[in-house]
Amino acid sequence: IKPHIHSQLFQVFIVKKGSLLFQEATQEHELQAPCIALIPPTKLHGLVYTPDVEGQILTLSNTIIEDIFKTSNPIWKTFEDIRFLSHFEGNTFDKIQQNLAHIEYELFSENPERYSMHRAYLTTFFISLHRLTNLEEVQKNDSLMMNHFRRFQQLIKQAENNKSIPEFADELN
Repeated sequence: IKPHIHSQLFQVFIVKKGSLLFQEATQEHELQAPCIALIPPTKLHGLVYTPDVEGQILTLSNTIIEDIFKTSNPIWKTFEDIRFLSHFEGNTFDKIQQNLAHIEYELFSENPERYSMHRAYLTTFFISLHRLTNLEEVQKNDSLMMNHFRRFQQLIKQAENNKSIPEFADELN
């Protein structure tokens, strides 16, 4: 897809498999699955896919996002620039895909109150992306020691049996 701009559309590219080359105005980014690219309106972008790429694209009017987050300026600011999300703890990526499936279901269903449910799922979806964005920014700014400590905490939470400190250390390399 040649570099182009959408003046009123916000796009979310969810890459489940494969890779792609994402082209901005002055940079190129090689993205590997799983990853998510957030592209706000008026941002130049182009894409070159590998043949094995699989994923989804959510495209919506900028006014929908503005309406959802009109009272939450910190969340709205998250979506003003192109962002790439590629660090997913546990089953976070799967949960985002499930939420996207709920959005699609409500969009095409004939259920009563589908507009309200659709809006609720969109809000949940974008708040999840906002949280991931903040988590990635915190992780970039943290020291190496804090990153190891957070990963250690994650391993403790996910451990199904009692592990020794050396076993955790091995998992952390």
